[in-house]
Amino acid sequence: MALKRSFFRTHHILSMYLTSFANRVIAREDEQFDLELLKRAAAIGYKNIEPVAIKDTFIGRHFENLLSKEKYQFVTENGALTDHILDMVSNIKLNFLIIEELEWMHQNYDYTYHHTIASTAIAMRMALDYFLNEDVAMEVGECALVKDIGLGHIPHDVVNKSGRLSKKEQLIIQEHPMYSALLLAHYYGDYMLLPVECALNHHEDMLGSGYPRGIILDRIEVQIVKFADTFDALITARPFRNFFTLDDAFLISEAEIKLGSLDASLLPLVRSYHINFQMIFNKDTIDNSDNSSNEILIT
Repeated sequence: MALKRSFFRTHHILSMYLTSFANRVIAREDEQFDLELLKRAAAIGYKNIEPVAIKDTFIGRHFENLLSKEKYQFVTENGALTDHILDMVSNIKLNFLIIEELEWMHQNYDYTYHHTIASTAIAMRMALDYFLNEDVAMEVGECALVKDIGLGHIPHDVVNKSGRLSKKEQLIIQEHPMYSALLLAHYYGDYMLLPVECALNHHEDMLGSGYPRGIILDRIEVQIVKFADTFDALITARPFRNFFTLDDAFLISEAEIKLGSLDASLLPLVRSYHINFQMIFNKDTIDNSDNSSNEILIT
């Protein structure tokens, strides 16, 4: 697993005091994030809590609402796969403390929560097509659903700031994968799990230019979650910028893959979604040449 491969080769000092929803101290301000801290979070965590199916929670209802929106019809092929995706979603089970984290996010970090639901739907569809295996797709979906719970522990005025972040605020935001990984190791009672790895690495890339550690991302499940996370961020408006159209978001994503930030094996899937989206909504054919994609990425 990537967690063991020279994973903590640089020093990362936490700027916040981190506690769980059960009020257990997981990490302290100025503590170094490393493998030992992750192990400690798991050792004082929960190993025998029966998980709850999210279909019986508010989360299941929010997936239904999301997949009814026109913007996300490319995920379901204009509704043809809605029931299939919802069936997979309904079979995801989470520790009730993680569900409480998501409920807190829903109540206090609305954009982050909506983005989490949307990127989970995109990641599940992509994983289903890539692996042709529902169990793997649900595992990837679980990873996408829990990857950002650390954001709920960063000050509200930073995460929900209606304007561009300062350099200091950007650095605080870039710590959230570490907080998410620590919380998940604690709630699962195990640091050697895909959701923990995904939470920590979903802002890394294959070029080593991501954060928080600038490692080379190679695990394809994590890359799928990263793609879904980035794609939904592109098509969703923020206070400091407008949203990209689906056409432009597909072109930007295709160009990023061609530049090497993600595995090239994902490109055929992304192109197929783009073509299907154009056919469903009767869009004009868009030139997918390398030059046109790079131009949109640069501008």
